[in-house]
Order: sequence, then C-alpha cells, then structure tokens
Amino acid sequence: MDFWYLACAPCLRALPEIVKLHEKYKNQGLQVYGINPYDQLDKKREEILKFTNKFQVNYPLLFVDKTMPEKYLVKSYPTIT
Repeated sequence: MDFWYLACAPCLRALPEIVKLHEKYKNQGLQVYGINPYDQLDKKREEILKFTNKFQVNYPLLFVDKTMPEKYLVKSYPTIT
C-alpha cells in the first residue's frame, strides 16, 4: 500500500518508481494500492485524472477516510507498507 495525496511533493516524486515496481512484479503477485485519505474523488476528479494519466498509474487508487491510515501506523507521507 502506498499512502499518498496530491499536495504531497515527496509522494509525487516517489510515484514513478512505484509504477515501475508494480509493472515489473505484478505478474509475480505484487499488487500495489494507492491509498489517499486527503483528496475527495468527487471534488478533485479532473485533477486526479490528470495526475494518473501524467504518471501512467497502473494500479488501483482508493480514496479512504482520514482515520484509515492510523490503522497502519502511518505517521508521514509517503508511506509504503
């Protein structure tokens, strides 16, 4: 799981490498999920689509409640678990 959000510069810098890892290892069972607790899909749909197209995101993005990352002990962004 990659915990990220649009306004997080380090998250966006890490994204191309995460996309590459997913592409390289997906046939060996790696499944990446982008977990976003800050951006609301219904309010930022165009911005998110532009972002995913630019970085060629090739794995599911989940938009979750802000409390969800606490269950995975996320303290900073990006966090990959």
